[in-house]
Amino acid sequence: MLYLLLFLLAAPHQNLLAIQDALQAGDLATASRLIDQSIRQYPNDAGLLNLRGVLHAQRQELPQARSDFAEAVRLAPDLTPAWQNLARACRMQADQDSSAFSCAVKAWEQVSHLMPGDKEAIDSLRPLLEKIASADPKDPAPL
Repeated sequence: MLYLLLFLLAAPHQNLLAIQDALQAGDLATASRLIDQSIRQYPNDAGLLNLRGVLHAQRQELPQARSDFAEAVRLAPDLTPAWQNLARACRMQADQDSSAFSCAVKAWEQVSHLMPGDKEAIDSLRPLLEKIASADPKDPAPL
């Protein structure tokens, strides 16, 4: 009985690894199939939603990617990779969607909170804040 329970607890982790391997190999069809199967079993798993967002991003489906990353961080507020991916997806959409710019800033701020000194967060946040400051020089908040 204990073995069965341990197997069931390990199943989501095994699924995540197989999905990550497929994504890294560029096998989007396999990744998609594994994600669909896994999400049917574990619909509120933040790690799976994050990986589905990665799949959408690799397919250039940024609104869907952003939605998955946002849901992943809602379900697991300390899931740093999902915050990083949300920030990246928002930044990539910033030219088409005005809300995406503030989304990117907030997500990178959260990454900085979770991982103080994270180089990518610092390097990404600085130009975003400079852009905000140049748009409204009288607003001291971005500074």
